[in-house]
Amino acid sequence: MHEQTGNGPERLSAANLNEWTNSGTLAHQVAAKLVHELRTSPRWYPVDSERGIVSRMDVSSTTVSIAKRLLAEHGVLMKHGRLYYVA
Repeated sequence: MHEQTGNGPERLSAANLNEWTNSGTLAHQVAAKLVHELRTSPRWYPVDSERGIVSRMDVSSTTVSIAKRLLAEHGVLMKHGRLYYVA
């Protein structure tokens, strides 16, 4: 497993988060919502399953997958096996 360091949701800049919130891209909007939901979660806190997020946000599993991958690329989430956790 690749260990990432940082403050999870705090690593994303406010400008970046604002841009994603107002984006026309649904994956960016979902990613921004997840950051807001996870802002106070401790490191290694498990992120909801795709199915849970799909039903809660009424989006496709592909959109959720892209959003999680985007957050992992920005150091907000980390992946271990098939699961995502707060970084």
